[in-house]
Amino acid sequence: MTPLSLFGGIALLLGGGVAGLFGWRRRGHQQLVAETPTTDVRTIADPGVVELVGTVEPAPDAGPGTFSSPIGQRDCVVAGWEAEEWSERGDHSNWWTLGDGVRSVPFYLDDGTDRVLVEPGRHSDPSSKLTEKLGDLGDFDASVSVDNVVVDFHTLPVVQRVGAESETPAHIRRFVDGERAVGRQTGSVTNLVDIGNAHGDRRYYENTIAPGEEVYLLGYVRARDASDRDGNVCLRPETALVTPPREDEDGAFILSARGEDALLRGDRVATAALAGGVLAVLVGFSLLAGVVVPGV
Repeated sequence: MTPLSLFGGIALLLGGGVAGLFGWRRRGHQQLVAETPTTDVRTIADPGVVELVGTVEPAPDAGPGTFSSPIGQRDCVVAGWEAEEWSERGDHSNWWTLGDGVRSVPFYLDDGTDRVLVEPGRHSDPSSKLTEKLGDLGDFDASVSVDNVVVDFHTLPVVQRVGAESETPAHIRRFVDGERAVGRQTGSVTNLVDIGNAHGDRRYYENTIAPGEEVYLLGYVRARDASDRDGNVCLRPETALVTPPREDEDGAFILSARGEDALLRGDRVATAALAGGVLAVLVGFSLLAGVVVPGV
């Protein structure tokens, strides 16, 4: 085996694996969205995966109604966030994702036929490990994805920047103290000579979903009363609750401010990435093993 074959095979294996993972995850979400028919809220009767489209309404009878988002301090029912820190290690400098997450309160989704209670929950994920960063591949472009919960926005903008040597705003300090995935901010002695970004600088991304917005929702509908979940209870909108699926249940939880059509765009890109990734892995293996792949 020549050095060129060795390095080429390894590069193709790594590149193909990343492309394949991206395509597989993106296609998985898109397939679930495409294959699940939209249901009228008034027809909800059985537990299981459900797809709904409607308007967000506060649910003060099931919680606080709304809350102030942790970074932008906007009144909302769902907030998705991501935190990055500028890292300087040796000759490499880049923005490194510290973590991302979702905060929410229960809300109603009203589609004009009736309304149903939705409870996305609270989720966060430390993204400092390579395996966890690879797990984000294939997510929708302006989304936050944690624990099979995807919240998708039109954009996910930078809402707050905090320099490594700057005083952290009080609301950001409260947010950081409440998120184990993020941790306290620290500077570096090298910042004395830094030009531009300094080691430890942070930027916080966030977007929200508020009452009055129309959303697409795919989730798992179950009885609102936990005592009814093990029996054969016929659900009604007022007794039903939409949540993320448990580990032993099918589906995913996808809440989107963009709508179903937008989620399904780019399906060809995902398919091409999956096919190209598989082919690259096969060629990489063949180079490492010294086997000729027909047609390549």
